[in-house]
Amino acid sequence: MIRLPIPFLPFEALTSPKMAQNDTNRSSFSAAEAHETRSLNDSAAPTTAGMSSRTPLPCSCKAWRRKGKGESNRLAVIEEPDGSTVDLPFTELTGDLLKGTFADDPRWIWFADHSKSPAAPCGAELLAKFGLTNAEPLHLSETDALRFIRDGRWDGIGLDPKFMAEAARLCDHLLPAARATNCSNILIRETDGTITGDFTIGTGLLKMLPAMGLTICQTRALFLTEEALEPLAAGLARLLTALGAPQAKVIRIDHPLSADAAKRIEGAEGFSLLFNATNLGRAPNTDQMPIESAEGFQCFPKLKAVLDSVDEPVRPRLIWEAQQRGLEARTTLGLRVVVAREAMELFAGRTLPLCATRSILCDIRREASNIVLIGMPGCGKSTFGKRMAKRLQLPFYDADAVLEEREQRTIKSFFAESEEAFRAAETRTLAYLAECDGAVIATGGGAVKRAENMELLKRSGVVVFIDRKPENIIGCIAGDARPLLAADKQKLYTLYNERIALYRRYADYTIDNNGDFGRVLHELLNIAAKLEG
Repeated sequence: MIRLPIPFLPFEALTSPKMAQNDTNRSSFSAAEAHETRSLNDSAAPTTAGMSSRTPLPCSCKAWRRKGKGESNRLAVIEEPDGSTVDLPFTELTGDLLKGTFADDPRWIWFADHSKSPAAPCGAELLAKFGLTNAEPLHLSETDALRFIRDGRWDGIGLDPKFMAEAARLCDHLLPAARATNCSNILIRETDGTITGDFTIGTGLLKMLPAMGLTICQTRALFLTEEALEPLAAGLARLLTALGAPQAKVIRIDHPLSADAAKRIEGAEGFSLLFNATNLGRAPNTDQMPIESAEGFQCFPKLKAVLDSVDEPVRPRLIWEAQQRGLEARTTLGLRVVVAREAMELFAGRTLPLCATRSILCDIRREASNIVLIGMPGCGKSTFGKRMAKRLQLPFYDADAVLEEREQRTIKSFFAESEEAFRAAETRTLAYLAECDGAVIATGGGAVKRAENMELLKRSGVVVFIDRKPENIIGCIAGDARPLLAADKQKLYTLYNERIALYRRYADYTIDNNGDFGRVLHELLNIAAKLEG
């Protein structure tokens, strides 16, 4: 089975091992093989033509809050929407598991950390979205994982980065990228029982570089990594070097780099790509990033692009800070989707169109992103938010109501103390809500007054400003329910003039709400439909 030609394909003929065992050229690897095979029409509408007839597993629309992964005993701790928690220990490697006792044949396995965040689906979930619904996720210790590879019954395996180097040593055959890097994240059991390994994470990265404005010959990459992800970073660096990149440096860090430490990195002035291969910035530690402060970007004057392996929240702080400086910045979610697609092609022996990959990526981003409504009191945030959430089957949160519930105080009592007391409680509430995935959130009218509020909210999704003129609001508000307006409704004009620039600054989208009600709801639904993170 010849793979579907893909733009920026780094190898002339990457084939399914089961279908090309006599291909004598597949063992050759050189920089000359790195070229485009055809162009892609980016305007093509997403389609599922050519995909499996299997029905993908439905994506959950329920928001949930991340509690983070506990380090004690290597347990993944997940907080469900109802507040309950689930501890997910390593799977016990029993004799039944080694032999395989379920009916599905062939047997596809994916080793991955557990996550219930829509922003970070595991490999088995991604395969299901492509139509391969019988892939089995396993959470094994390293020792058990390697034993399973040697002795277990399986036909294809997708691997965690920490297993890639050891897995490559267990392979009988390595495809070009895997051989160049001594890493393998995809294993295929051949018909003769031998194991073939591929490094599709590497080939996926090569396909991403042109989209970020980089070519191999101009990529000077800095990989910041930690112990668990060091095999991945090292493998990617070796692949870039093998293909002619002038520099690919890997630095292991245990804590964020200070600006002084960043300056001392050899070649810092020339790096064009920064790749964060650490968990710094992952929820719940969303204020972190691999460099200590935003000033650290000044240490890399030629930086053009940033990739972040952190995908919880939707927009990690590193990505946020990079985008504020005009850099091309994205998480590796797209890379992981590409890896799943290539695994699907290898496992199932069929090709998939690129537009299917793009469509699945958009669906994941849409499901993981919050829609945050900002605007003046009485502009329609709650009214439209509730209707929008109901139409999309998403949870709706009124920030003021959540504040009163969490603080066990009324907003009116906060203002009786001071407006500053209320704003502090509001920030605490918005930080809590920003950890949701796939929710509609209506903020208070003054949430834009604190930059930290908007950074939190914009990193978790998109912000929509519902713009309604004060003269259209003033007849429809209840002053007693809005402390800032209780004494004088004319103050609405003053507040509008004070805040309008902030609303426009922070809004990803602006909707005029001075006319037709149905049109406003229609525009909100259109934003949700095209949301791509």
